[in-house]
Order: sequence, then structure tokens, then C-alpha cells
Amino acid sequence: MRRPWETLRTLCYPQRNHCHLCETALTAGDGCLCARCTLHLSWLRIHSPQDLAGLNQSLAAYQHLAQARQLILQLKYQGNGAAAEPLAEGMCDLLIDFWPKGGFDVAVPVPMHPTRQAERGYNQAAVLARAVCRHLPVPLDETSLARVRDTTTQVSADREQRARALQGAFRSARLEGKRVLLIDDVVTTGSTAAACAEALKEAGARSVWLLAACEA
Repeated sequence: MRRPWETLRTLCYPQRNHCHLCETALTAGDGCLCARCTLHLSWLRIHSPQDLAGLNQSLAAYQHLAQARQLILQLKYQGNGAAAEPLAEGMCDLLIDFWPKGGFDVAVPVPMHPTRQAERGYNQAAVLARAVCRHLPVPLDETSLARVRDTTTQVSADREQRARALQGAFRSARLEGKRVLLIDDVVTTGSTAAACAEALKEAGARSVWLLAACEA
């Protein structure tokens, strides 16, 4: 018997003619990727709440490898918004298995600093959040959480260095009692998500769950 979510997924994700990554012809039920590319998407473990301070739960759908990494690169650096669809499909599949009682009141993408977003032209986390929210009963909020301080690139920094650099980098409008689903593309040390969660809870959020496409 098909799970209700599987039926919902077939309605929410229109059938593509070709695989998003390799252009192989798709058959009914393949979703956005062919069976071969789907097999090369490496599902990831679930974090415990203690892994990332301030978060009630942290979920990441894929390891940042192979096909998943290709999709992230297309989304983040090549302006390919369609790459968000197969990532969002995996994220929704994962989240629905751990859907909390009461669900979520709002979904919030991890914001970019306005200067950096102007340079890139878009926020990849927001593009991903829109794709996720098209298929889940959660309203999207792209304005409440803002990045108010820019930081230098954090690629080579460890968790402690990132945490220090991100102190006070985010600010949130009042979200009193809201259950927040925080959405990001890639989680590394988790310092960015933790800083966002701190700002959201200072603004009154009741709980904050992180849902990421990948973990690096």
C-alpha cells in the first residue's frame, strides 16, 4: 500500500520528460531524477538535537557528494532554480517521516546579507525554501529573519571560529509562539543555523527545526 505522502508527491511533483542531471528519459514515478541518478544520491543520517545548539531538531537529506553536490552547485552558483526541485523532493520525503505533532507555523530560509544577495542576484536558500513550501502545508516567510551583519567567507574556519564570527549576525521580527522550519542548502559546522535559531528564539519562536538539502 502506498503511503499518503507517496500519493501526495505524485500530485505535487509534475512528471518531467528527462532526468534533471543526465537527461535520460524518465518513466512514470521517477520524479525529477532517473533511477540511476537517484541511487547515487547518498542519504544522510539525522542529527540529534544536541548536535547544533539552539535547534530542536536538525535534518539533512543528502551528503554533499556526487549528484547532490552537482545539484547544489547548479542552484548556488549557476542560477539554475530548477535544481531545487529534486533536492526539495528528498527534503520533503525526509521531513514527512519525522513530522512533529502540530506541524510548523512558518518556513524561514537562511538569509543572505543584502550586499551579497545583490551581488549574486538571489538567495539559494530562499529558492530551495520556495520549492519545499510548494509541496508542504507550511507558509513561507522570507522577511522576518534578516542577516544584519556580513561576515568574511567561513570555508576554512572551524566551528568555534564560525560561531564567534556569526554572533549578532542575524535578527528576527517577532515570531511569538511560532514553530519555525529553518531551511538551508548546505550545513557544515552548523554555526549559521545555530545563529539563526538563536535570533528566532530571541524573537519568541517556540521551536526551530533545521531542514537542509545537504551536509558537507
